[in-house]
Amino acid sequence: MRPITTALLAGLAAAIASPAAGAPAPPAFVGGTPADAPLVGAIRDARTGAALTPADVAARIAGAEIVLLGERHDNPDHHALQAWAVAVAAAEAPAGGLVLEMVRRDEGGPLAEAEAGDVTALGEALGWEESGWPDFSMYAPVLEAALDAGWTLHAGDVERTLMTALAQGDADALAPDERARLALDRPLPEPGRLRMEQAIVDGHCGLLPEAAVPGFAVAQRLRDAVLADALLAAPSPAVLIAGAGHVGTEAVPFYLDARAPEREVLSIAFVEVPPGVVEPADLVAGFGGPDAPYDVAWFTPGVERGDVCADLRARFGGG
Repeated sequence: MRPITTALLAGLAAAIASPAAGAPAPPAFVGGTPADAPLVGAIRDARTGAALTPADVAARIAGAEIVLLGERHDNPDHHALQAWAVAVAAAEAPAGGLVLEMVRRDEGGPLAEAEAGDVTALGEALGWEESGWPDFSMYAPVLEAALDAGWTLHAGDVERTLMTALAQGDADALAPDERARLALDRPLPEPGRLRMEQAIVDGHCGLLPEAAVPGFAVAQRLRDAVLADALLAAPSPAVLIAGAGHVGTEAVPFYLDARAPEREVLSIAFVEVPPGVVEPADLVAGFGGPDAPYDVAWFTPGVERGDVCADLRARFGGG
């Protein structure tokens, strides 16, 4: 499966820059559209259920100060749509910042030195191939869209040592004043807390020991708070590239609202559609109501992954 090409990205940028062209068409899916998945390609306002067009989404992006783009990390269509969204945002704002979940704050030096036209070198400088993230070629067009517009790049994730210390119960690893600054002293609303913990359980294929869930939730909250911090420190508009779990209301938006409720935030999740699923409510919790986890759901083809739980079963002794 090929990622969006630089030539296609340039074409998108040219279309966006031309008022006569109107909103550009998003890139075609490379994952294919299963015949029994008519929901693929649909865009919905997750809180009202209303159908949206790419032009509607482009207008919302242009009007936002912070845009959250939630992906499934190994889905090339999600990255192609992210590149489109960044190009849309950059066309309206020659100065902005792109925040990456994929780079930790203590490893982000190469981002500050990145230059347009040399994204391959950036991947090498970051040690991307050794990082465990999916192939850099999927992320490169997203970074190119930002750098070509003169935007800055920013590391978003927390240092591993701090995250591990807190997850293991070392409450002193984060000073009280820093905890308060990040809004980590504010409890999550109960529905959000339960949704986060269930996502942690599901993300570990139901194999994570129950006693370990609270520690994982602490780490998740810290990561969300730090991602929000990076967005607030970045030039506006700021765009976040992160897993879809980070764009739900109990995640990054919770901390943005706690610290900067006046900022206009737009959350978009790219949602994979399994074969045979035709109802958005089967894929988006609370779809069509105020409790939906994000503003916009953009439905895409999925990726064939095989048995993603096999390694975890081996790790936890489940066969």
